[in-house]
Amino acid sequence: MKSLVKNFKIPIIIACLQWGILLAINADSAFFIYIRNAQGNVEASSVLLRWVTQLLAFVLLCVIWSSVWFLTAKLRAGDRAYKRWFRFFGIYFGIQMLLMLILWPGTWAWDDIMTLEFSVRCYGIFAWQHVFTSIFQMVALHIFPFPAGIIIIQQLLIAVCVATSLFWMEQSLGLKRLKNGALDIAIKLFPFLMPPVLMYQFSGYRNGPLVYLELLLVVLLLKEIKERKQRCISIWYYVFLVSLLAVVAEWRSENIIYIAIGVCVFALRNYKKTYYKISIVVLALALFMAAHQVQKYIMGEDDMYAIASTMRPAVELLRRADSQKDEQEIADMSEVVDKNYVDNHPGMHGELVFGEAGIRDKHISHQAYQKYMKGLTNLVIKYPGVFLHERVSLFLAAMGIKGDGLQMTNVQHTVHLMDTSYANTHLDFMRNSGWLMVKPFAPELRKSLILALGQQTYDGKESPLFYVFWNGLIPIGFLIVALFYGLRKKNRLLFGLVAVLLIKMFAVILAEPSSWIMYYLSQYMAGYVLLSYWMIMILSRTRIQKGA
Repeated sequence: MKSLVKNFKIPIIIACLQWGILLAINADSAFFIYIRNAQGNVEASSVLLRWVTQLLAFVLLCVIWSSVWFLTAKLRAGDRAYKRWFRFFGIYFGIQMLLMLILWPGTWAWDDIMTLEFSVRCYGIFAWQHVFTSIFQMVALHIFPFPAGIIIIQQLLIAVCVATSLFWMEQSLGLKRLKNGALDIAIKLFPFLMPPVLMYQFSGYRNGPLVYLELLLVVLLLKEIKERKQRCISIWYYVFLVSLLAVVAEWRSENIIYIAIGVCVFALRNYKKTYYKISIVVLALALFMAAHQVQKYIMGEDDMYAIASTMRPAVELLRRADSQKDEQEIADMSEVVDKNYVDNHPGMHGELVFGEAGIRDKHISHQAYQKYMKGLTNLVIKYPGVFLHERVSLFLAAMGIKGDGLQMTNVQHTVHLMDTSYANTHLDFMRNSGWLMVKPFAPELRKSLILALGQQTYDGKESPLFYVFWNGLIPIGFLIVALFYGLRKKNRLLFGLVAVLLIKMFAVILAEPSSWIMYYLSQYMAGYVLLSYWMIMILSRTRIQKGA
């Protein structure tokens, strides 16, 4: 630790100065307010969270400045590996910052504004979007105290993930380099420039940064499998890797599968000493369990999140249920959702019923929730066709090929950021929040770019290209092809990777509450990453054959 501080003394001093200045001018006051109790006193939890996230912001500043210092030294020394990494990072981050200026303050739309509105601005946790989301956003806001500041830090994180993933794909996973450097970079970066990916990575939704952290985790785990017989690099590298594993596995519930995979990978790795292996496996499990328990504690006994996730199939099953034959199931579910209300509102799907019937504002006991789930499960068993039809229809709507209108995307809301006549209470809050730098720098250009990315008109009509760029079945099709290719060629790594992604997809299908493509962003991006990989491999072989 002493040598680390000595080697990075100057960047750490710069980080200390920046952090100290931000504290001295009370930069937090530009965004945050304290939670106060009925007597007007500041809540202790609010103060605690402020200083915990302030310390994390200081650590982040130290990491950023030390990384800049280290990278500059490596580039000046002509290190080829770091020059290659920086080529990926520099080009992609440059594109991101150009897009940031146009899309300013980001593609905020709905739930992501709620996170700021109801919790983060008060030094609180909005558990529905996960504790990690609120903490990440608070840390970013301590450095840049305005909503776009979150997006700037997010883009920096994403660019690091992209550059590191591509670098190790070339070094360890067999990804070739084309002689035409511009074409090589263009093909490798295009999956990260697809419209749905961009629209969510510039938003405040957790899926934006998470999908890139997941990509980095998968690449590093594949690298570990490839190099499992070699001696491990550094114990600190594994501390980072297991921390990344815990974050990715906990941030969204369907990612829990990565814990099992990660533990198996670490257990099979060759280490200098046996206790390294045991320590790394234990640390991975401990970090995940700690994060899970914190999230569970903050969520409390509230089962509302689970209820919201099941409301769409529940409403369709109640419509089908017979008042006499299914009397017990209807009664079990009645404390949560009433069949009479459902029958009297035939045009409402479950997501609307959840809000309009006041379910989200109810206090529902855990016992009532258990009865509701029992009744719902019994109806699924009685009417599996109704359940499957509802789930498949919602999935196809999220894929951008079926439904009453466009699939739900943040395009429809965020394009109207400065349109006061557009009915969106969260956009209204953001407009009138008094926060710094909320207004776009170039409003008309921002609208045009968002509509171009969304392939929609201002009033929500899709263009033909919408069914290409926002069609999730195309990249999922690439995954299915890869699955059978891996099976046929006995490529266990490829088969296993795609199988994990498809298992995750089926888990989401069972529980997705709405037709947002963001729930399938991992599969969407992974499909195009595989396509990019194949394109590079085919082009490299073609050029070798021509040269021969």
